[in-house]
Amino acid sequence: MVAGLNVKINVWRMSTGPDDDVGGAMVTGSLAYRDLAARLSPRRPSQAALEQGLEVDRIFDLIVAGYGPAHAITIYERDEVEVIWPLDHLDYTHRFRVQGVQYPSRRAKYGPLQFTLSRIERSRSQQ
Repeated sequence: MVAGLNVKINVWRMSTGPDDDVGGAMVTGSLAYRDLAARLSPRRPSQAALEQGLEVDRIFDLIVAGYGPAHAITIYERDEVEVIWPLDHLDYTHRFRVQGVQYPSRRAKYGPLQFTLSRIERSRSQQ
C-alpha cells in the first residue's frame, strides 16, 4: 500500500430497483469497486452540533490513490463507501455516503481522487 493510505474500501453504487408489491421503491446496491487503497480522516464536529441533540453528523475526508491513466475509477455522490481493512479499524464494516466529489487540481491522470463522506451516529439514546 502507498505510504499515507490507512484503509482499504469497497464502493457500493446505490440505485433504485423496481417497486415492490405495495408500490414502494426499493433502494439496492451493487459492488462497484473492491479493495481500493485510501486514506480516511475524520473532521472534528463543532461543539454546538454536539450539544444540540440526538444526532451528530460525522463528516470525513477520503482520498483514493490514482490508478493508472484517466483514473479508471468513477465514484458519484450518493455512492456508499465501506471500510474493509484493517480489521481493527474503528469504522470497520461501517458505511459512509459520498456527499461531494472534489476534482484534483493536478492533471487528471496524476492527482488523487478526493471525496467528502458523511455518517450519522447517535450521540445518546432516544429520550
